Amino acid sequence: MREKAAGQIDLPGLHCVQYIQGLQQEAQQALNEHVRLIHRGDQARFAKLNVALSMLRSINANVIAELFFRPIIGTVNMDDMLLEMLCAKL
Repeated sequence: MREKAAGQIDLPGLHCVQYIQGLQQEAQQALNEHVRLIHRGDQARFAKLNVALSMLRSINANVIAELFFRPIIGTVNMDDMLLEMLCAKL
C-alpha cells in the first residue's frame, strides 16, 4: 500500500479508508510506546524507524509477495490479500 502523505491512502477502489487510517495511527502509537519503553535512552530511534518504514513502502508489493509469501502460501496478489485481511473485520 502506498501513501501520498501521512495518513492519506492512495488505493483506487478501497472502501474502508478511514478504518485503515485508524489502524495505521494505532500502529504508529503502539510502535512509539514500545520504542519509548524498550529503548529509553535512544530518543531518535522512533524517527529512524519511521524513515526505514517509509523506505520499505517504496518496495514493489509483488517483490515482497515473491520474497516472503510465495515460499509459504504460493503466488498471491498483495493488494488483494491486504484488502481481504483489513476489510474482513468490518
